[in-house]
Amino acid sequence: MPKPKWPAASAAVSVSEVEDPEPAEAIERVTDTSENGEAAAVRHPTGVTEKTTGTSEVTEPDEHQPTDSTGRTTRTSDDGASDSRHPTDAQLWRSVEHTVRTVLLPAIDDDWARAAAIQLVGLARYAQARGGGGRTGRVGELLAVLDLLKTNPLVTAQWRGEADEAEVHRATGAILAAAISPDADPAAAAEVRSLLRPVVMRQLDDELKVTSILIPYFRGEIDA
Repeated sequence: MPKPKWPAASAAVSVSEVEDPEPAEAIERVTDTSENGEAAAVRHPTGVTEKTTGTSEVTEPDEHQPTDSTGRTTRTSDDGASDSRHPTDAQLWRSVEHTVRTVLLPAIDDDWARAAAIQLVGLARYAQARGGGGRTGRVGELLAVLDLLKTNPLVTAQWRGEADEAEVHRATGAILAAAISPDADPAAAAEVRSLLRPVVMRQLDDELKVTSILIPYFRGEIDA
């Protein structure tokens, strides 16, 4: 493949400084004349460089423009939310799903390899559907109910106020099991069943709606 021929730049290069009360804040204007006409570059001391063709305009950098942790500039939407230039998790998972569907699966003949690839598509779909922060929100909801029941003897026997996710789930299961025991205090058991059980059942239903996406893919089925 022949290498592209770049236009040869002329030897005439002029550099001038824009007067500024602070020499350290000077802006350089570099003009390079080539076969394609005049190309100008304006370089600000902050490192911002702008290139134009013909004439050049100096644009002051917006010192109030937000940046992310890597120093990249971020955009702010109308509702005030920060819109990073980086792709979201959902976009990354859509890319994985599309690649497996359109590139890998058509090239796989082995049955077991195809089954694994189809399951990977299902996992990518599941990752997109479940979103982020769901587990933290569910644990917080359980903690709020347990706090309401902190004087209930069935709750105090199993929960000491720990906020750890594993401990919250362990205590919740033990409390619900104790609430259906024939030896449990009727009033305490009724309170647990009326306040804690509905929250747990709804959370399980919500989780099932999302995880059920995986069922056909783990059967080896894939939609068109």
